[in-house]
Amino acid sequence: MNENIKPAEIIAFDFEIRFLEDNPTKFLLFDLNRPKHNNEDKGKLFHIHPGNDELMIHASPMSPLEILNLFLYG
Repeated sequence: MNENIKPAEIIAFDFEIRFLEDNPTKFLLFDLNRPKHNNEDKGKLFHIHPGNDELMIHASPMSPLEILNLFLYG
């Protein structure tokens, strides 16, 4: 989070949900990497890991509140 900008700006985060053990997908991890991260070259600063840290799927940027809403209601 960059607190020098008013209002503060989110520049990176990880947001993860874990599923029950009988679910074939064990977790979903939403990542927003910092600018200039090596994923920027791949066009994947914002991406999802669907149950595997090695697997990345490009995703449209979402705020942490949008992701939480998706987890709880979507």
